[in-house]
Amino acid sequence: MDSIKEKIIPLLQLAMKAKKIALGHDHVMRLVQKKKVFLLIVASDLSKNSYQSVIKYTDKQHIDIVSWENKDFYFQLFGKYTGIVGILDKNFSNGIKKLFSNVSTTSY
Repeated sequence: MDSIKEKIIPLLQLAMKAKKIALGHDHVMRLVQKKKVFLLIVASDLSKNSYQSVIKYTDKQHIDIVSWENKDFYFQLFGKYTGIVGILDKNFSNGIKKLFSNVSTTSY
């Protein structure tokens, strides 16, 4: 495991324990509409249609989107098979974005 991943995983786990993470397309998109999401992390194996749906919801709200890892990784991390993770706290969002600025991510 690379050092960046070793830093991001505990931060995501801490955010999950603090209930500052939303999982799943429908749940996250409802929270995006309520303006409660500060960062979206999407799985690199997310379908193009799902990704386009995410873009449609987030386009006007200027929410950063990062594509990282795959759905199996999120299942192991959170115990739920999902391709979309919403970060609901500005401080967690800023910390995660800072770490992701050092990681090469996939774009669609």
